[in-house]
Amino acid sequence: MVLYAFSILFGTSLFSQKYNLQLNKTVSAVSYKRLLDEYCPQRKAIIALIDSGFSCKENISKGRIWNNTGEKSSNNIDDDGNGYIDDKTGWNFVDNSNDITSKQEHTHGTSLLNILVGKQKNQGIIKDIECCEIMLIKALGDENENGKMQALVQAIEYAEKNGAVICNLSLSTYQKDNELKKVIENSNMLFVVAAGNDGENLNEDFPSYPSAFALNNILSVTAIDDEGVLLPESNYGDKYVDVAMYGSNIDVRFADGGHEMVSGTSIAVPYVSASAALIYAYALNELSSTEIKDIIVQSSEKTKELSSKVKAGGYLNFQRAFNVVLKKEKQEIHLRELL
Repeated sequence: MVLYAFSILFGTSLFSQKYNLQLNKTVSAVSYKRLLDEYCPQRKAIIALIDSGFSCKENISKGRIWNNTGEKSSNNIDDDGNGYIDDKTGWNFVDNSNDITSKQEHTHGTSLLNILVGKQKNQGIIKDIECCEIMLIKALGDENENGKMQALVQAIEYAEKNGAVICNLSLSTYQKDNELKKVIENSNMLFVVAAGNDGENLNEDFPSYPSAFALNNILSVTAIDDEGVLLPESNYGDKYVDVAMYGSNIDVRFADGGHEMVSGTSIAVPYVSASAALIYAYALNELSSTEIKDIIVQSSEKTKELSSKVKAGGYLNFQRAFNVVLKKEKQEIHLRELL
């Protein structure tokens, strides 16, 4: 039964300016790989990407897509008994099927997937990181790529039950929903969510959800340009928004040769989701969602521009966050040696 429909505000702006890596270089695929090469992951990290559907053609690193090993392909049987037939890579809660592909005109989910595991240059920030997988879940899908609250809640429940540790929600709404809050609050996942794109101070204006639930396992992200300045459309507010990240003029290229220049808080979110997944995967001891969030916020790159705009007072610095994890590991190893 559908609870009610709601409008999800992507606010992804399209621009034609040249993509600039001055700030984004700290989270490029190359720097991720270089930083991690000398360390071994301790566990697998699954990112649930809940969005409008996905095109998984030759430009995607398919080895990074989650594979439900309990399910056999296309036999029309629910082999693993989880209630979903042939859900090899995820589920479509819009049409209640295992077809997670997007309509041709729906590119939002595919853009996010390309940022995470695309094969094109300057894309696929975790395409070569074998311990990370992307679970594909379609929960948005009307003509405007909006969705229904029931589908979103079901998508989150599915991700939790199937082992995701990070949930990428590049969406927001101004409608407060108790069911959505409850399913997030009861989850062990870290929810990396978009602050929204109306250029509003969320401390003073209408709060944006899920950010404004202010739960310990929600990490709200706003978007900045390559100079570290908030995009004009980015929502902000140190009461509800945790950290900033680059999300301007990303050139996303598709398998059919087409491309889009995209910007917005939705686009900033997957960079933070990937960082959170890597922190979880490489930490010697398994970290909780709250611990991962704290590491990202406390290790952020502080700037005057962002000091009163986000809780962290700055933008994501993955290398610093990773060093925090390594420092903790060295201390723990030393203590064991003493014992």
